[in-house]
Amino acid sequence: MPKGSDDSRGKRLALEATASDNSTLAQLGMGRQTNYFNGAFHIPEMDDWSRVADVDPMILGIHRCRPVNHAAKLTPYIGRDVDRQVRESISRSQNGGFTLIVGDSTAGKTRTLYEAVAEICPDARIFSPSTSGEIRQIPQIASEGTRQCVLWLDDLERYLGPDGVDPFLVGRLIESGVCIAATMRAERYETFMPRAERAAGLIHDPLAQHVSRIGMQVLNVADLIELERVWSTRELQDARNFSDPRIVEAVDHHGPYGIAEYLAAGPPLYSEWKWALRANGNPRGHSLVAAAIDLARAGLVAPIKLSDLEGLHGLYLNQAGGAVLRPEKFEEAVEWATSVRFGVTSLLMPDGDGWRAFDYLVDAAAREDRNFPTGEPFWLMAASIARHEGEYFSATATASKNGHKDLVDRLWAERVNDGDDHAAFHLALQFEGHKDDESYENWLLMSAGAGNDQALFMLGELEIDRGDIGKAISTLSWGLELGGEDCAWRLGDIYANLGDVTKAENFGAPGMRWEALGRGSRSESILLGEVSCARRSMFSGRLRWTRGQLVLNITLLVRWKRTGL
Repeated sequence: MPKGSDDSRGKRLALEATASDNSTLAQLGMGRQTNYFNGAFHIPEMDDWSRVADVDPMILGIHRCRPVNHAAKLTPYIGRDVDRQVRESISRSQNGGFTLIVGDSTAGKTRTLYEAVAEICPDARIFSPSTSGEIRQIPQIASEGTRQCVLWLDDLERYLGPDGVDPFLVGRLIESGVCIAATMRAERYETFMPRAERAAGLIHDPLAQHVSRIGMQVLNVADLIELERVWSTRELQDARNFSDPRIVEAVDHHGPYGIAEYLAAGPPLYSEWKWALRANGNPRGHSLVAAAIDLARAGLVAPIKLSDLEGLHGLYLNQAGGAVLRPEKFEEAVEWATSVRFGVTSLLMPDGDGWRAFDYLVDAAAREDRNFPTGEPFWLMAASIARHEGEYFSATATASKNGHKDLVDRLWAERVNDGDDHAAFHLALQFEGHKDDESYENWLLMSAGAGNDQALFMLGELEIDRGDIGKAISTLSWGLELGGEDCAWRLGDIYANLGDVTKAENFGAPGMRWEALGRGSRSESILLGEVSCARRSMFSGRLRWTRGQLVLNITLLVRWKRTGL
């Protein structure tokens, strides 16, 4: 199905670009939903990136410590039990690899990773992207450059989601010699890994399952290192050898908390926030912060505008008692929530053009399993202010998990009416178990016509199931033109089944040197064994061969062609 053919154009379904006046959001005065996803990203050449040794650690996401007199912004680094493991991982990854530290907020993940990277590759160039779109340009830049480079992904969860980082992109980064250094909060890590509730089928949103699988496959490629929040006896003993007054205080008074979280002032801030919800306290300020916390828990990681918090905080204040609590004026609430505590942080942290909750508060609220506000208004507001596709998905997936699946279906349907092909793909997934339903093919056609390569892959699969192999090859070829690696693997599968060795070799692994197969290098093992096969696993059950059989059979076909054995 060539990209510009009359047939393909005929399948593009034209929709009105303006949201319906009676849409769910419009009824509540929350405006139309915006698709922020489609946009161009331009990043500087590698020579313009900072050296690891020269970069300001604060830019990389390290928490400031409480200032004392004229002490440095950061305390001296106190060794952690995982230091050797982290350094060995970075050493293996410095010419292509993926190191991931997982732990609670303020456990010390970013500082631990930074110290390892600074020691192992101080002269490498380092880049910290603001969006996943920027990451897709890195493999080419790295391949064309001559310098060692580090891709810094603090809070990796920000880059996972629809059209975010996927296993094939990780594979290309590794093959290009990129050292991926990442951190992730434990609470967000668990949402992507297999758990009892998913195994029991309790997550019913197909797109949530789809994205969760992709995220899980990305995480499975990483060299995972877990960092404990509470420090070990040996770590505490090492801390006692430092004379920095902030470390001395933390060792003496940290109580049940970790040294790093005490230094970042997490526990006292959380207590202050909780106690503010009382009569003549700061109930409105508490509600503003609560709204920011729950938006972060729902997956909105971009800065939140103060006007959005103002529109949302009333839900919390009213549920807590409203006027009975004698709430302070809004300006006083903002001042209280944004005032700097301990000279280091605040409940609401400034971030670009908006605000975000101090991340320790987000993790602490999640550990307590605090309930989201009852009813639909919170989720409608969260969906309306999502700044990009990943945030919108996260908000709706969290809403669905919290008992609002019907609302989520309505929201996605409205986005289809607004001309959003990603929403059409979501709805196609809803019908995936009913492929004979005409709606399934219609949603796929709409999404495919707008250039969604995953929809083209699924459409090709549907055509294979119907026995129309020629049409499937055309559809999958179109998907390959759009960059769909899954389409390439499926084409390799088809041609291998047909006995066409040359085409099976060409489509088996785009960008891969097949003559290297069987040599057993670590990077090739990652690409073939963990990345490409993992990406295909989200479509398991549709393949004529298993993932392992596909790689093995194409390998044997190529060897047979060249050796006759």
